[in-house]
Amino acid sequence: MNRISILFISIIFLSLSCKQATSKSSKEEDLQKKVLHHMVAFEWKKDAPLDSITKSAYNTLGKIDFYTGPFSYGDNSVSLIDQEYSSKNTHVMHLKFRSAYDRDSVYMPSELHMSFGKQWGPYMKSIKVYDWWE
Repeated sequence: MNRISILFISIIFLSLSCKQATSKSSKEEDLQKKVLHHMVAFEWKKDAPLDSITKSAYNTLGKIDFYTGPFSYGDNSVSLIDQEYSSKNTHVMHLKFRSAYDRDSVYMPSELHMSFGKQWGPYMKSIKVYDWWE
């Protein structure tokens, strides 16, 4: 094979390698852009200490470091219509994760999440969880 043929084959190989690297990195960027929303709607029993639960949510759940955005927790007292159609869920927590792994293997089994559940679980009347990808 002459030098020109070898040079030509080398350029084609290099070009194909760069194209594959570019498509891989764009797929990785797409995955990094996806956000997993995790929303939990709570219905608390009548005797639940709601102020203490709210403070505890921010001091436990809000301290776990695997969110892509800020932790948020609040009551459903925005409007009468919201309250009418909320299925008696009085409080909502919203988190965003980079992946299902972060939610399932980091957040869910974390000591802070488990301690919140143990402390306030007896005051829960019902709970609904909603997850979706953005």
